[in-house]
Formats: sequence, structure tokens, C-alpha cells
Amino acid sequence: MIIAGCGRKTPPALPPSSISTQPSTAPLTKPVLPPLSRPSYHLSETTEQILPGYPVFASVSQKTTFRNLRPAIDEAMKELMAASNAGGITIAGPAVFVYRGATMELDKPFTLEVGFPAAPGAKAAGKVKVGELSAMAALALTYTGPLSAIDKAYDELMPKVQGRKLTPTGESREVYQGWEGPESPNNRVLVGIGVK
Repeated sequence: MIIAGCGRKTPPALPPSSISTQPSTAPLTKPVLPPLSRPSYHLSETTEQILPGYPVFASVSQKTTFRNLRPAIDEAMKELMAASNAGGITIAGPAVFVYRGATMELDKPFTLEVGFPAAPGAKAAGKVKVGELSAMAALALTYTGPLSAIDKAYDELMPKVQGRKLTPTGESREVYQGWEGPESPNNRVLVGIGVK
């Protein structure tokens, strides 16, 4: 009795034209290629400096955490733009984010103040308050890149604060000197940790 399909079959022979007697010229290893992209951010030299104050500063202040930071910023910006569009404030400088009592802990609450320098005569409206933002002594650098990597600025600054034996004040600031959008590699932000 013969059962079809159970016998061992021999693979078909290759046609003579496909067999080469020449040595292969294919490399044994793949070449190492340079990285396809450069780092997505740049940090300037760290310096001790005085971050500017603003005699008229229109801002929205609220408690938040780093986990909820984006919605807090979006809400503050919405309030500030509404006040600007209604004519209550005239924006006269870059956006400034002030962090008070923030640590690197994701869920620890801190106070976030988001605002803009404003022209004299600015009027408070809704959640928008108008006051003065004092100058601040800081250890600072300029970060260039997308917001997704701005934490690298703090990673650079924190050890230098300790290394220079400076005392943090509990306040840090981001001054948005150039803005093209959250993922732009061309954003320029002055990042400073308040020190004494």
C-alpha cells in the first residue's frame, strides 16, 4: 500500500545558469551608518544672571502638577488670549511661565503662573490678574528645541546649582523668547532656576 504525500521528496535541481562559480562580492557585515538625525535640542552655556522683571505683568495663576501641566497651561493661555482679544490687555513681550514650589515629582502640587508682560493700563478680567513680576537672580541657560525635551534644561541646571553651592529659592522661570510650535526644533526658551 502506498500513501500519497508521505514519501520524502527531493528538491528540484537549480538550473545551471543560476549557479555561480565566482566569489561573492557581498560584504560580510553591514556598514555602520551615521545617525539619521541630530539631537532634537541644544543647551547654551549655563550662567548666573538676573532674569528680567516686568512692571506690568498679566497672568493666570493656579495650582497644578506636572502630570496635569498641559491642560493648566492651555486654560491659562485661553484666558490670557480672551483678555487680549477683548482689549483688556496689550501683550508687550514673551510668554513667561513661573513655577513656585515645583519639584521633579510628577504628582506633587505647585503653583504655576502663566503670563505676559503687558502695556501700561492693562486691566484684570476673570482669572487674569495684573501686577508686577520682580526680577530674579538665577542660574540659567537657553534651551532650543521642542517642548518634549525641555526637561533636559533642568537636568543640566540642577546639578550645577548644587555644584556651585547655590541655594534654590523654590522658583523657576521659562521665558519663551522664540516660539514656532510645541514640536519645533527652533523654539528658544530662557530657563532659569532662582538662586540666592
